[in-house]
Amino acid sequence: IPCVPWQSQTSGQYQRRVHGQGGRKASFQKKRENIRTLEKHFGKYVHDNLMFYSTENNGQNKVILDELHNDYVVTFTQTDCVELNSDEMPQQQQDQILNIFTRDLFQIAGYKKYQREAYFKDGTAGNFQRQCEIVEGHQGRDSLAILKGFEAKMNTSNPKGCHLKVDLFHKLLFKDTLHQQLEKIKQSCQTEEEFKVKAEKRFKNKYFILNYGSKRSERIEELDWNCNENSPMSPDNPIPFKQYFKEKYGVKSDMHEHCIVRTRGQNGFLPQHIHLTVVSDECKDIYDKAMNIMSTPIGQRMKKIQVFIDEVTKSHELNRKKKQVEKEKVPTAWPLV
Repeated sequence: IPCVPWQSQTSGQYQRRVHGQGGRKASFQKKRENIRTLEKHFGKYVHDNLMFYSTENNGQNKVILDELHNDYVVTFTQTDCVELNSDEMPQQQQDQILNIFTRDLFQIAGYKKYQREAYFKDGTAGNFQRQCEIVEGHQGRDSLAILKGFEAKMNTSNPKGCHLKVDLFHKLLFKDTLHQQLEKIKQSCQTEEEFKVKAEKRFKNKYFILNYGSKRSERIEELDWNCNENSPMSPDNPIPFKQYFKEKYGVKSDMHEHCIVRTRGQNGFLPQHIHLTVVSDECKDIYDKAMNIMSTPIGQRMKKIQVFIDEVTKSHELNRKKKQVEKEKVPTAWPLV
C-alpha cells in the first residue's frame, strides 16, 4: 500500500509537513466541515502531532488551505511516498494507518465510528431505535436501550499482509431522550425554578451520545436555559439549531426545548437528539438483566460476527465494482447534425 506522508498522518499514503498560523479553537461543527475539506483534497487520512498521511495527493506536492479556520493558513508539503509494510515504518504507525481503511470499509457498509475501534450502524434518518434492544423498566420507567455494534481493528502481520479482528460491542443507554426525561421532571415540579434545580442536579456532568451521526460520547457541561431549538447556533452563525440539524444531518427537531445542552467546547445540542449513557446505580432493578443480554454466548457471538463480516465484504465488493465501471466509462461521440 503506497502512503503519502505530509507531516501529520494517514494510510496507504502521502506524508506532508503541516505549518499553521493563528489562534482560536474551532467549534464542533467547524471540525466536521474541516474533515470533509481534508477528505476532498487528500482522500482518507490519519494524523498525529508530527505527521499527516493521506491516500491521495492529486498530483500536488504542496497544498495551501485557508478555509480550515479564520485564524489559520495551513500548508501541506509532501515529504515522501512510502509502503505500508516498509521496515522503516514503526508497527504502531502501520496499525494507525490501517485504521483509515477499516473506517472506510465500514462506512461503505453503513457503519459509523463511535470511539477507538467501535462501529455502529448509522442512526441517521430515524432508525436509531432499530439498532437497539429495549430492556423495559418497572411500569415503563427508566427503560434501557442497548445499542448494538461491533469492535473492529485491522492489524499488520508482516510479511503476509494484514488481518481484521472483530468482536461485538454494546453501549447501554436510557431509552428516553433527554427531552423526555426533562418533561417528566417538569411534571413533578411546582415552579420553574424547582424544575431547573432538579434538572441541573440530575444531568450536569452526565455523558451522552446523539441519536444521529457520530456515536462518540460527550459530557454535559451545562444546560443553557436561555436557548432552545429556534435559537441561533452562535453569534457568528445565525442559523437556528433546528434548521442546522435538518440541513446538515437530515434530522427533525420538532419538539419545543426548555434548554440546549452545552459541552466542553460550548458546542450546543438539542435534548431531543440525546440519549444519556447508563451506570449501574441508576437502574439497579434491571441492570443485571441488561448485562445478561450484552453477555452473548460464544455460539451466537460468532454467528453475528460472521453476518457482519459478510455484509461488509459484500458492500466493499459492490463498491469496488461500481468504481471500476465508472472508471471504464467512455464518453459517447455524437455526430453533429
